Amino acid sequence: MVEQGSALRFYMSIPGAMYNPQQLPGGKVPKTMQDFLDPAWKDRLASTPYAASFDFMAAKEMWGPTKTLDYVRQLSTQISGLLRCGEAETQIASGAFAAHLMDCGDTETRVQLTQKGAPIQRMIPVDAAQMRYKYLGVPTNAAHPNAAKLFTTFMMTPQGQSLEWATSAADLEQFPESHMRTQVDDLTKQGANFFAPKVQYIMDHPELATQTAQMVKLLNTKQ
Repeated sequence: MVEQGSALRFYMSIPGAMYNPQQLPGGKVPKTMQDFLDPAWKDRLASTPYAASFDFMAAKEMWGPTKTLDYVRQLSTQISGLLRCGEAETQIASGAFAAHLMDCGDTETRVQLTQKGAPIQRMIPVDAAQMRYKYLGVPTNAAHPNAAKLFTTFMMTPQGQSLEWATSAADLEQFPESHMRTQVDDLTKQGANFFAPKVQYIMDHPELATQTAQMVKLLNTKQ
C-alpha cells in the first residue's frame, strides 16, 4: 500500500455514470460507454468541465488516446450541460439531466438521496472500468508530523476505513472487509477488466495531462 516510500493508499473509488431511472430513453439501462452515444440521449446528458475520469481511459492500457478523444468529441455533441462532481446528484435526481458521465466515483450524497427514495442510480461501464486511488502522506515541513503519522495510521484501521466509507462511500479494496472489494469482485465477474494505475505510472506518463487538456476543451466547446 506504500508507494514511492512516502505515499500511502487509503481509499479507492470506481468512476461510472449516475442516471435517473425515470428518464431513460426507452427505459433501457445503459451498460457501456457506447450506449450514451445513442441519439436518444442527445441533450439529456451532462459531463464535468474537467473531463473527470476520462484521463485514464486515454492510457494505452485502456482505450488509448485516439479512441478516447474521438469518444469525448462525440459525447460533446450529446451533452447539454457541465456539472462538477458533487453537484450532479441533485440535478440527476430532479430530472434536469437524465445522466452524468463520467463521475469521480460514488458519493455519500447519492447514497443518502437514494435512501430517501430519490430516483438516482449508478452504473459502472464494463468497457471502462478503472480504480482511482487517494493517498495520505506527511509533508517534510509539517508542523506536527507525529500527529499526521497517527492520523494516517488511524485511517488504515477498521475504524478509520469504516469512517471513510461512511463519509465518502468508498474505502480501500485491499482490505478483506472492504466494501469496494466486493464491488470489484462483482464487476470482474461481469467482465470488467480494471485498470488501476499507481503513482509511478502517472509520473511516467505525463502525456495523460496533455490529452486530458484536449478533452476538457472539447467538453467546454459546444459542438
